[in-house]
Amino acid sequence: MKGFNRNYLIMCVCIAVACFCAYAAYNIIKEPKSLEARGAGALNDVKAAAVVPALGAAAAAGGWQISGGLPQASSQTSLNNLPGASSQAQADGPRIQPSTMILYRYLYSGDGTTAQTEAQAPYFLVNMDRARLAENFPDWAVISFDQDEVVLQKTVEGRSNQHYIVGEFNGYVAVFFREGENRGNLMQVTSAPVFTFSRNEQQQLTEGISVDGKENLYKILQDYES
Repeated sequence: MKGFNRNYLIMCVCIAVACFCAYAAYNIIKEPKSLEARGAGALNDVKAAAVVPALGAAAAAGGWQISGGLPQASSQTSLNNLPGASSQAQADGPRIQPSTMILYRYLYSGDGTTAQTEAQAPYFLVNMDRARLAENFPDWAVISFDQDEVVLQKTVEGRSNQHYIVGEFNGYVAVFFREGENRGNLMQVTSAPVFTFSRNEQQQLTEGISVDGKENLYKILQDYES
């Protein structure tokens, strides 16, 4: 009876040891996979923590906003700031710069006179090439185009107000606005005295010399004041 009990006890101990060894082996096999999963998750967390701020910083630096995970241009983003824009502009030919001078020339069809004014390029013309300028301003003819100066010409129906009479006022050569065929308001009195000219020239000044266009007026005044 004692021998039976001893053998039974030994058998139970062996079964318990076998169960413990089997459980330990199972955990040894399972644990690396669990550690690997936890390590991958931690690695992904680290990557996400590093990449998201980097994308945000790059987007902010480029003038972009992150919406739904995709970059979208903000209202302040300019196409000129995109990579390669400057090199593309150079490849396409000359473009209007902030320092470019724009000469606006008006041609009056009624009398053939011209008027012109020059000013620095306004902001909305900057970076335009010749084709785009012509497309956006079809009423103007692009006479010449480079980054230093652009000449635009527009035909205006009717007569200009550049009609003058060169005559005499208080003994000096003077310029009057012309109204019809008569002298209008006094425009300018020069420093050239009438008596210094020949009698024929004095007679012409007394009667009045009709002049159309500022350029022609300036030429005549130069002749009298030289």
